[in-house]
Amino acid sequence: MKITGTQAFKYLTSKIHPPLPRTPRESEQLLSILTSSFRRQLDREHPPVQSEEPQTVSKPVRSINADQHLSSILNHPLFSTIPQQPRTRQQDAQSQAPVEDPILVLDRAIASGIADASTVHECLRLHRLQLDGMPRETRRARMSESNVDRLILSWLSSTDQLSRRDFFRNREIVQSVMPYMVNARHQPTVMKWLDEIRREVPCTPNFKKVFTHSPQYIVLESYISAECSWGEGIVAALRFLMEACGAPVRGDYSHLPPYILSIASRLARRICSLPASQIKSIPVQLFDDFSEIFQDVGEPAIQVRRYFWKAKLGLYRPIDPNPSFAIKHAEIFSQARIPPDRHSSALLQLYLEAAQLCIKQDKHAQASRLISVAKKLLPDGESAVAAQPKNDKEKQDFLPLVNAIENGLLPTLG
Repeated sequence: MKITGTQAFKYLTSKIHPPLPRTPRESEQLLSILTSSFRRQLDREHPPVQSEEPQTVSKPVRSINADQHLSSILNHPLFSTIPQQPRTRQQDAQSQAPVEDPILVLDRAIASGIADASTVHECLRLHRLQLDGMPRETRRARMSESNVDRLILSWLSSTDQLSRRDFFRNREIVQSVMPYMVNARHQPTVMKWLDEIRREVPCTPNFKKVFTHSPQYIVLESYISAECSWGEGIVAALRFLMEACGAPVRGDYSHLPPYILSIASRLARRICSLPASQIKSIPVQLFDDFSEIFQDVGEPAIQVRRYFWKAKLGLYRPIDPNPSFAIKHAEIFSQARIPPDRHSSALLQLYLEAAQLCIKQDKHAQASRLISVAKKLLPDGESAVAAQPKNDKEKQDFLPLVNAIENGLLPTLG
């Protein structure tokens, strides 16, 4: 009979490590052997003390010492087990008691004057967790019933100026508050907040400045996002943004500060990703007014950045989509000396979508022109715009565009 490798391995290991006993009798024999061995080893290490008094017990002294030693080991606290006590009904009720309403906790903290920004954030976070999984309308109703907006306004009115500034600069807290402000329709209040911030921290059209941490950006962006996700939707968000655009610049969209352009580009990206049915629900005049934010001003490199979303939105117009803005953008881009590999995917998608719309509208010459520009963006294409900036003037035009791309004004797709 041929012995396999597994059988040979089992045979060797059985010699090294004999199997443990499997029956009570074998276990008893093993315990007796171990006890005797332990007593002999104990006697060798600790010889029994000979007592001068006569022994009154029948057991030898060494057996008594061994038993005492064994007893001290087995009775050690490390080997002791405490039996689990059955839980009472009162303990079960306490463990299943509901957690206190975080809104009540916030209300008491504000009333007692001990509430701070972290208290507000934690209470609202817990309340939002309780709303997870509920239908949209149910969540909105619960948020309106909570009266969080009243608590926040009460808290801000009782804090000092420094605490208000810290509140507007804390992105997490502002984002947790805005859904409740949206549901309570506090657009005028948030607009007053923006006016207050602008008076204290003026913002000028400077594309090199990092603005994503500014209080203007945090408040406006948080409210727009909350309006889209928790409020009335894209139409209400567009109207609020247009009102915010008119406040600092008196309707002159060519001088909009960078934080508004960044938020507007995010909103434009959201519009282009909506289903056609939701896009058609946007009033045409509101849609066109929003598109005017992205004007073709400045040098060609600047125009490519600002005009991108107007060209893109023209393809998604609720009524009569218009590819003419994309055609104009292709002409601007052909004249600009910009490395195409930085944003070729976004531009390629824009020009191909515009060419497809031109074909549907029987504008074949325009479609051919768009396709020729798009072809130059492909890796094997002969690009007329692939030249790097050659002099200082071209580098000055190019740097604002790169910074704008990094700030999300011109996305890179794919």
